[in-house]
Amino acid sequence: DRRPAKKYSLGMKQKIGIIQAIMEHPRIVLLDEPTNNLDQESIIILRTMLMRLREQGSTILLCSHNMEDISSICDKSYVMDEGQIVDSEAVHD
Repeated sequence: DRRPAKKYSLGMKQKIGIIQAIMEHPRIVLLDEPTNNLDQESIIILRTMLMRLREQGSTILLCSHNMEDISSICDKSYVMDEGQIVDSEAVHD
């Protein structure tokens, strides 16, 4: 596809950003609402890729309102209100 990236759909732009963030297997991955604008198949692929990175030793910091993302990817969750941590819990024991 020869179109400039700015002409892609929101979902495709999201995929490009995620690929850029994880393509070199970083030790720390920071993601903000990574499943936003993704179709169900892409969400499954993303979760699988993030789990693989985690198993390889990467730390993943994920900000999301989607509790399914948090429960499937994260070991620990934090709830913030007005910039302050108000609750935390282990997701997987």
